[in-house]
Amino acid sequence: MGHRYDDEAAPLCPLCGMAMVLVRVDPRVAAFSELHTYRCFSCGDVRAVELQKTVYAPAAAPLPAAPSSANFRSR
Repeated sequence: MGHRYDDEAAPLCPLCGMAMVLVRVDPRVAAFSELHTYRCFSCGDVRAVELQKTVYAPAAAPLPAAPSSANFRSR
């Protein structure tokens, strides 16, 4: 079973240029965004990347059905 972060491209280490590995994910808490910590196993550099919060708009309530003309009777 794949990890949910498999789709992301691994960042390159700014010191040695090797691919860094995701070693820790801190979940989003209150006003803080999710934090991903990457480590370069080649040179030992560690970097933390804050993911931008995704704000979802609330779903709109469905509109009531319009009355059909068959329901109206002329008086």
